[in-house]
Amino acid sequence: MDILKRWVLKKTDSDLVNQLSNEMNISQITACVMVNRGVTNVKEANAFINPEFLDMKNPFLLKDMDTAVKRIRRAVDNNEKILIYGDKDVDGVTAVSVLYLTLKSLGNTPLWYIPSEEGYGLHKNIIEKYIREGLGLIITVDCGITSIEESIFAKENNLDLIITDHHEQSQAGLPDAVAVINPKRKDSGYPFNDLAGCAVSLKLCQALMMSYERHNDPKSPRITSFLQNHLDLIAIGTIGDIMPLSDENRIFVKHGLKSLNNTRKAGLKLLLQKFLPDNGHINTRTISFNIAPLLNACGRLGKAGLAVELLTTDSIPVAEKTLARIVDLNDQRRKLQSVNIEKFYENLPNQCDVEHDKILFITAEGIEHGVTGIVASKLVKKYNKPVVLLIIEGNEAIGACRSIDRFNILSVLEKCDDILVKYGGHQKAAGFTVKTCHIETLRNRINSIAEKELSLDVLVPSIEIDTEIKPSDAKIELINELARLEPYGNDNPCPVFLINKARVEGYSWLGSSKNHLKLKIHNDGTSLNAVVWNTKELYTSLLKTTDCIDMVVKLELNRWKDREYLQLNVLDMRSSL
Repeated sequence: MDILKRWVLKKTDSDLVNQLSNEMNISQITACVMVNRGVTNVKEANAFINPEFLDMKNPFLLKDMDTAVKRIRRAVDNNEKILIYGDKDVDGVTAVSVLYLTLKSLGNTPLWYIPSEEGYGLHKNIIEKYIREGLGLIITVDCGITSIEESIFAKENNLDLIITDHHEQSQAGLPDAVAVINPKRKDSGYPFNDLAGCAVSLKLCQALMMSYERHNDPKSPRITSFLQNHLDLIAIGTIGDIMPLSDENRIFVKHGLKSLNNTRKAGLKLLLQKFLPDNGHINTRTISFNIAPLLNACGRLGKAGLAVELLTTDSIPVAEKTLARIVDLNDQRRKLQSVNIEKFYENLPNQCDVEHDKILFITAEGIEHGVTGIVASKLVKKYNKPVVLLIIEGNEAIGACRSIDRFNILSVLEKCDDILVKYGGHQKAAGFTVKTCHIETLRNRINSIAEKELSLDVLVPSIEIDTEIKPSDAKIELINELARLEPYGNDNPCPVFLINKARVEGYSWLGSSKNHLKLKIHNDGTSLNAVVWNTKELYTSLLKTTDCIDMVVKLELNRWKDREYLQLNVLDMRSSL
């Protein structure tokens, strides 16, 4: 099913582009991209290119932070048992890891727990287990904001609870806890609400360490050193959870990537050796496509603890054994993913009208959990529609939702609150549990909501284009200049350009399956190489009928045998008018 894409050329303030170009001595192309990312003046442009480490916000601006720090210090001083309660994804395990390492450095080595078969969030039976073991304090990371009943249960049993989370609070209000630290609290005064769960955990750690400094100085050498030591974890969690790379997240990731290249953590060193054997430079793509999926595989297969062990150990032999187990789990994850994709594809035509349904709601039985979110994401990418997948087991089904831009899937679940056992997540990714007897009611209600709220215009995939360029503009010098805008990711995508009226001088199919297309184009006195990945002959008829095309591209450096040359990565193309 090939979906025609809409090309959207962004409208840019040309006067501002000229100002930035002249005052910063950069090309108009780079200036245009910066304006498209929200930059409005030279000061903001400099902050965008060079986000300052010391511009991190004061953690005590987060509500309840002072209360949380006082309670944790009391626990440390009295050598109380502390439990860190996290989530199984890469954001959750990095959140657990940074808090674990911080408390350990203060002389209180905490316990930690990440639910597996129980599902996301706090669970009464787990709380009860640790109450019997004499626990005095639970600190949640990357979860807990919707755990109203569980917080009441903990309080009734004299167990103190500190919630740190970054998910949306429920309509029922906040949990009854000693402290609830979440930039998305409805009464939050924190100036940036898109922190990852690991970043909220770091903020708690930062505040805790500051409390030992005179005047709570956030810029003391000790605090600076502490942050630099742990931003490697925060970069991984922030990128892995696809958080916007803007504001404070840009500081975390820009400096966290530097910390990663010089990390002292045994497990991270081994990871980098595995994925960067030639001591290459790590970037957001390395994390998104290599490190994060590997760490996520642990949680997907019920072994999230392995990821925490890898990230927190200071023993090379332990790290080697743990990494070997994780690599094996990732291989299992790939096989499971293949089985689940096949099953959901098999059920798709029987349960959905793929052409007319605005949302794809598919159930399956007899398959394992762990990769449902990945499968849903692949279906979203293929059909450009929101997807809800459920695995039915007995009286209950666990669902994963993935959505497209401009359609809030979490708000859809909120409208189904009365028939869900529990739910949570974000606007584009959420999960839930539902009784099997309510599945068809849920299907009908979600389809009805989508029919009313999801316009056909939103279902047409679009490519946002930064500006038009000529082939003669495409030079290695431009790529190097654009590299100053990294790190790329959510809210700061890799720049996308339009090249009009390119003349095709020749093309060939690459790969054993002939899935990739290599082109040579010419225009404006310049010839360039271009490649279209995984086309499956999508453009065969186009190239047979015309040799003059418009192209949407990214600029890339291709390295081969110690040589660098520029290559166009083609996102889409069509016949020139």
